[in-house]
Amino acid sequence: MKINFFKYLLAFFVLSITLQGCVKESFPGDDLGDNGTTFLKTPAGDFVVQWLSPFQTKQKISLFDLFKDAHNSTELNSKQTVKMLFNQSIIDAYNEEHETDLVPLPSDFYTWANGQGVEVAGNNISVNFGDGLIYGDFSIELDGSKWTDLASKYALAFEITDYGNLTPSSDLTDTIVVQLGLKNAYDGVYRYQTSGATSLQPNLDKTVTLETTGEHTVRLYPGLLATYSNEVSYTIDPVTFHVTVTCPSLGVQTPQDARSNWDPEKKILTVFWKQGNGGRTFEETFTFLRAR
Repeated sequence: MKINFFKYLLAFFVLSITLQGCVKESFPGDDLGDNGTTFLKTPAGDFVVQWLSPFQTKQKISLFDLFKDAHNSTELNSKQTVKMLFNQSIIDAYNEEHETDLVPLPSDFYTWANGQGVEVAGNNISVNFGDGLIYGDFSIELDGSKWTDLASKYALAFEITDYGNLTPSSDLTDTIVVQLGLKNAYDGVYRYQTSGATSLQPNLDKTVTLETTGEHTVRLYPGLLATYSNEVSYTIDPVTFHVTVTCPSLGVQTPQDARSNWDPEKKILTVFWKQGNGGRTFEETFTFLRAR
């Protein structure tokens, strides 16, 4: 009898494991049944900035994602089609509203790339959700050899014309603008330190970014002393590595300090400068940590 009992017990465990292997994966989120709402979202927002390292080949560049935030398993697998219009005229309106100088990306710079769930026909774009697909990936094949002006800030613009019975999230507007920019050699994340002689914020030690604004110019983010909103930019001479500072709100005393320089091997930017009227002193050191 004992032998038969263990045989049945073993058979029970084998059958249990087999059945478990046949069960489909359950809904990954919190299933809200009929009480929830399925939202359409853009995880990166309706204004997306993609900074690229310079390249000479053709590369696939992901622009942005649309995300279907399903509230139950039925909605996860239900089919909806979101329709969009590729509309570069949006860029002019965006520039006027935000006082920017974005330029439409020239059409010969790129072709549309295959992204999951996305179909492009001329200027009309469809994003097909369903059967578990919750992301629509917008991508292009960009020819880096055509992009020679690092100062240019190119953009692509899209307009959602049909939400496909999905509810737009509160932060989603009808338009999405994607800015593309090339990073220069000084762009990146840095350890930022000031000396004890620095006015206002002596002996700082923070992590900051230097963002490309031109072929040899970067802007400190956050602004002045990594504390204030005043814009500060640094321009590096590619031959002498001497650095000059620009700060429109405070001005910069001239002639500028000859000690300001960029060390290309150590990737350290050392800057000495004074406010235009000589009232404040700034001694700053940026040590490269990683790419942005």
